[in-house]
Amino acid sequence: MRLCVASFALMSFLAGGAATGQTARGSCARVEVTSGPPARSLSSSILVPTPPRFEVTKILDLTFTVLLPASTEGEHLVELRVFTPDAQLYRSMAMPVARSAPANATRKVEGYGRPLPQQALTQVSRGRSLFRAASTRFPVAGTDIVSSGLYGRWRVEAYLDGAEQACGPAASFVLHP
Repeated sequence: MRLCVASFALMSFLAGGAATGQTARGSCARVEVTSGPPARSLSSSILVPTPPRFEVTKILDLTFTVLLPASTEGEHLVELRVFTPDAQLYRSMAMPVARSAPANATRKVEGYGRPLPQQALTQVSRGRSLFRAASTRFPVAGTDIVSSGLYGRWRVEAYLDGAEQACGPAASFVLHP
């Protein structure tokens, strides 16, 4: 399976107070979009500034990976907002994460009827830099994307701990038939 990655320059802003751990509210490095499982390590030569293209007839889903600073501690809530080519919100997904979380841990998240699985942040490297990462799958096959022909340039933004502004740069990707 071909691995495509959308990544953008490291960025950290919103230097407000600390969240539930030591990571400043609103700080994350970037979001990556792949067509396979999340990569544990990538050389910096693989990171490309142009959005990756995915043929919806050749993939079942995408993987969104949020990279947080390696020093991230405590529990956090990452919200991913996925926007269609015409800038409409398609889906919002919550990911409870923690530096260390026991297997099968769950956490109650406001707005969700059932507790969500809590992910342990994994250590990953990108070039010579280390990060903490959490990933989630984004279904494509058998969804409105295919049945309604929602093709074109999509965008995904990450929000950390209820912040009103994205915690890093948006990642773009292109879906085509």
